[in-house]
Amino acid sequence: MEEIHSIANVRKVKLRTISVAHDLSARPFLDNRKHCDWQRNAWSGLAIILLIASIGIFSWQNLSETQAMQNHIANLEIEKSNLSDKAVQMRAALDAKNNSFASVVNDLQKFETEYHRLSLLLDLTEALGDETWVSDLAINGKDLRLSGFTGKDITDVMSHIQELYWVQRVDLDGPVSFDSFSRRHRFDLSIRLLLDSDVSP
Repeated sequence: MEEIHSIANVRKVKLRTISVAHDLSARPFLDNRKHCDWQRNAWSGLAIILLIASIGIFSWQNLSETQAMQNHIANLEIEKSNLSDKAVQMRAALDAKNNSFASVVNDLQKFETEYHRLSLLLDLTEALGDETWVSDLAINGKDLRLSGFTGKDITDVMSHIQELYWVQRVDLDGPVSFDSFSRRHRFDLSIRLLLDSDVSP
């Protein structure tokens, strides 16, 4: 043993163990593993600590990213809900405006129809003179139906109406009858109107 120690000292090495080869059950003659292996054990422990720390940091980063992603998704859901509410409000406002616009258009159409009727009636009254008066007037698109009484010949009445710039054609819409109470001829006429683009007064 002393010779072995001498050789180790000469070579400046530390003996770790001295034991019988191939006899694992035999107790070593020299066992310095506790003093010789502390650096290796320390490095192994440090490596384990670093591995555990790395796993912990990685897990913490994943947890943080997951939490951030969940928060982002929650914010997006809130924003989606807010946008959906705004869309519903905008749709309701648009529907209200459309209804209001449709009401205005309807009123304008009614006004235009009534104004057109009045304009035609004034033209007819002026063209027919005092011996003829209109009792009923109805307009449906380009068709005008006219009823009235006249002391003139019905052909003269139709001729005066035909001369109006907005008249395309005049036809009798039934027989001419004599009204004994007014002492006038009662007539019904069907008048075809010109389109506005064709009218040139």
